[in-house]
Amino acid sequence: MQFFVLRDYARETLSLRWRSWMTSYYMKRYFKNRTFYKIQSQSIIDNPDQRINDDLSVFTGTALAFSLTLFNAAVDLVSFSNILYGIYPPLFIVLVVYSLGGTAISVFLGKVCTCQSYIICIELCQHNQ
Repeated sequence: MQFFVLRDYARETLSLRWRSWMTSYYMKRYFKNRTFYKIQSQSIIDNPDQRINDDLSVFTGTALAFSLTLFNAAVDLVSFSNILYGIYPPLFIVLVVYSLGGTAISVFLGKVCTCQSYIICIELCQHNQ
């Protein structure tokens, strides 16, 4: 229980510090060389400082969530692979070959489907013109 509380605390603290640092960095760049006044005088963007803050908040939250998910998956892979290898090594080898083969087939089929979808799209666009 304490582990989960500590993990959540560390994640939220890291997110807050990272977001604070990025906001400070980009706001300094925003105010540097009178960029703020140039944007305001041309009325290009409404509330650019609020947009910077919102975009950085979304970016840091998403990037941190993705990084932690990737880290957790790597830790799970290493720990469960070690356990499975300790129980029955031949099964571990079969499962590694199976997973690599399945991944290779999925990547190949994904490329083929994407290419075919692109060709069909081009043909439809040319036919409609």
